[in-house]
Amino acid sequence: MRRALIAVILSGCATVAPPDEISASLIPAPAGIDVAGTGQEIGFGRHIDGAIAAVSSFEGAPVSDTGTTCRVVGYASGLRLYFTGNAFSAWSYDGAAAGEVCVP
Repeated sequence: MRRALIAVILSGCATVAPPDEISASLIPAPAGIDVAGTGQEIGFGRHIDGAIAAVSSFEGAPVSDTGTTCRVVGYASGLRLYFTGNAFSAWSYDGAAAGEVCVP
């Protein structure tokens, strides 16, 4: 009886499929933000809507959004995105920054 129970438990474990999603990290870079392990980037100059959507897919919804001509979008992690007009122009995170940081 005990062996049968162990066999049932082990067979149940063997059928568990791996998750479909792979977690990726955002890496601040000199020309924008790199997506680890993909070779893709969220580059400076990208349209505001696309940049916010791409970063939000990893970071969740922004927690702050201020300014108009210079717009600053912040995330709970501390990452801040800066936009001049409709273009992604800079990031700041943990005391570091790259790009053209504007002040709202």
